[in-house]
Amino acid sequence: MDSTGTQPGSPSSGDDTSSSRVEVAISEGSKEGSDHVITLRDAMDPDGPTLVFTPAEWDAFVAGVRDGEFDLDDSGALVELGDPDDPADPSGTS
Repeated sequence: MDSTGTQPGSPSSGDDTSSSRVEVAISEGSKEGSDHVITLRDAMDPDGPTLVFTPAEWDAFVAGVRDGEFDLDDSGALVELGDPDDPADPSGTS
C-alpha cells in the first residue's frame, strides 16, 4: 500500500514527538468491497509495515479505543475489561 503523502498525526500535548507518532490516511483502494481504505503506519519508519483497514474495521478499532479496550495499567499490561452486559460483573462498564 502506497501511503506517500500521508500527513503525520498530531501528537498529544506532552508526547515525545520524536518517538511516538503514527500517520493515518484515507486512500483509494479496495478491501472487502470498500472503495477506500484507512492506512496506519509508524511515522518514524515510513518504509515499514502499514496496517490497512476497511471503513467498518476502522470504526470498530476507534470504538474499541473509546471503550478502553487498549488501555494499559501502571505496569503496561492491558486493563481487564468486564462484560458490560453482565450487571454482576464489577469490572463491567455499564
